[in-house]
Amino acid sequence: MPKAKPTKNLGGAPTKYNKKYNEQARKLCLLGYTDKQLADFFEVSKSTINKWKLDYPSFSDSLKSGKDMADADVVASLYQKATGYSCTDTKFATWEGEISDEKEYTKNYPPCPIAIKYWLNNRQSKTWRERVEIDNKNPSQHAIMPMPTADSVEGWEEAAKKQQDKILNDA
Repeated sequence: MPKAKPTKNLGGAPTKYNKKYNEQARKLCLLGYTDKQLADFFEVSKSTINKWKLDYPSFSDSLKSGKDMADADVVASLYQKATGYSCTDTKFATWEGEISDEKEYTKNYPPCPIAIKYWLNNRQSKTWRERVEIDNKNPSQHAIMPMPTADSVEGWEEAAKKQQDKILNDA
């Protein structure tokens, strides 16, 4: 279906849309702005933002471009958090309030069990999705298992196993 072309204003207030909004909106979307937040920024309603997306394809493309880039940055960060990463950092030594020495070093961040779980639950849901079984004979039974906490992948696996064994033994 072809995109709607801008129509002439047949009365009412003139549109507040300006071509300069395209680049502003793209930059705001790079910062994570939602359509509601864009509406607040441009001092219009969310329905006006939706109308501008239909009436002005360049505005819609700007929003899509900014949101896609912001989403890609978040995906890259989640991936790094799930797989672990290293970065260069600097340590400073001070003496009597003055920096006396500085040394660059590599700081290592291990994989985060929660990021791993989130990634696998969403990317390979058939294999990794948590399955909830509801016992119709005992409707007061809670079927959702709380997320275990730990400082390492091994610790998380151990905590999850203990929690699962406790639930199975209590059943």
